[in-house]
Amino acid sequence: MPELYPVTTNAYTFVPDAGENVTNVTKGHGPYYFFNPGLGIHRIDQRDSVPHIYPCTFTSCIDAREWHLADSLMEGRMTVVATQRRKDPAGNIEEWASILKPASDIYESILETFGEWGVVEIEAFRNRAASELQLDILNSLIYPVTIEPSSILDEFLQKQVNEKGGLAVRQDFFSKGLAQVRAPEFGSQFGIELQKLYLLALEQSISSFHRARNYFMGQLTESDSQVSLGSNGNADGKALYDEKDRYLQWLLARRPAAEMLTQIAGRDQQPIIVNVPQQSSGITKEDLAEILKTVLAATQPVQVIEEVADAPTKERKPRIPSIIKAN
Repeated sequence: MPELYPVTTNAYTFVPDAGENVTNVTKGHGPYYFFNPGLGIHRIDQRDSVPHIYPCTFTSCIDAREWHLADSLMEGRMTVVATQRRKDPAGNIEEWASILKPASDIYESILETFGEWGVVEIEAFRNRAASELQLDILNSLIYPVTIEPSSILDEFLQKQVNEKGGLAVRQDFFSKGLAQVRAPEFGSQFGIELQKLYLLALEQSISSFHRARNYFMGQLTESDSQVSLGSNGNADGKALYDEKDRYLQWLLARRPAAEMLTQIAGRDQQPIIVNVPQQSSGITKEDLAEILKTVLAATQPVQVIEEVADAPTKERKPRIPSIIKAN
């Protein structure tokens, strides 16, 4: 059977291949544009005009068309833009049809699937040709250095990634690029209209970092829970962090919870000592110990010592318990 493949256009008019019967389709939808701050998205299996959405660059979405066996299509439900007769390996003649896949359908599918990952549509760019936008200029300003786990970075940048995470370092570059676009020199060189357009697009992109960070933190919390279950032999958990987990940990500079707990457990744990005045507000030392464990989320033992009361003299003011971590 012939291989299915997408054919995309860079304008609104489809150019027929030789030997096709073509239905006249003069206008599609879009283009639409996306910004994605975090995970690289690969959707080649969708066979449309957006096979990849790379991190920290602006990606366009245009109309596409896709070949199918004509008799597999539901009549009247799809827009056929071309037909073609082909021979299968056995020599049988088959009727194939190329259907229109509007950019609007692709764009809606992407936002529905990946919006929570931080992917946002840049409305400022909608319906504008990529050649008009000169996206290479903007992409080079906001993402001049590729920040990936495999990237070879200078010592300063590598330290920043280790301490803050890849996502935060990417956001730092984004902010520097925004400052460059705001500068009067940018308007002088590239024109005020393009400067205004870029500024509007960048303002519409900023929220994507916050959205991505919140989603990734939730994903890692869930993975920590699953790995914890798996390490205890629970079938509902998983034995190890997967590749996506490791990438998210790198993005957020977040160590696996299991590793942190192992390190804490291996330390010589000293108790947190709390000195409590005798008859302090009617709270027993046992009550206070439980409160401290909850409020401080202490992984160390808590020891509460009740002070010996002074000789009764005049009325004493209540004393605030002092918390001292033993050396």
